[in-house]
Amino acid sequence: MATERTVLLLIRTSRPSFRNPHGKVAFAVHASFLAAGYFLAATGKNALSDNPPIGGEEVGIEGWDEQVGSYDFLYFATEMGQKKKFLVRCTVIGEFLTIDCLNLEGQQKEPLYLSIRVKDYLSHDENQISNYGELYKDLKGLVKNLNSSILAKLEPNVGSRVKI
Repeated sequence: MATERTVLLLIRTSRPSFRNPHGKVAFAVHASFLAAGYFLAATGKNALSDNPPIGGEEVGIEGWDEQVGSYDFLYFATEMGQKKKFLVRCTVIGEFLTIDCLNLEGQQKEPLYLSIRVKDYLSHDENQISNYGELYKDLKGLVKNLNSSILAKLEPNVGSRVKI
């Protein structure tokens, strides 16, 4: 499972730039998947391709926010020698960010779903923030919500590979 501390560390080391509040929460979702032991295989349009990457090579975050109104990530995890792919789509709907997660390899036919009110997790005075830790007023709550609503249900046997 992801932890607040590990997620914040991953955000800081990635040093992303953000265009809007929804992007800040979407990137925290991405960092939570990394903290939970998933590997990034594609972002943006590449994550939605009819022929997604199958080699299992990790990629950087380039293109993660290239689409207007959505943030798309394709992850993989290796469990007992088998690679599994997971598509995560974060969609902007008003003041909410909806998160849909689908196991592309498993028996799960319906995506896991979570809706987050962005302002519940971000600091109010965004213009005065000098570091990534100050962006989020309730990162712990966001990570807990992701863990219980998606990560624990998606792949209960994948443990956090990032220990801090």
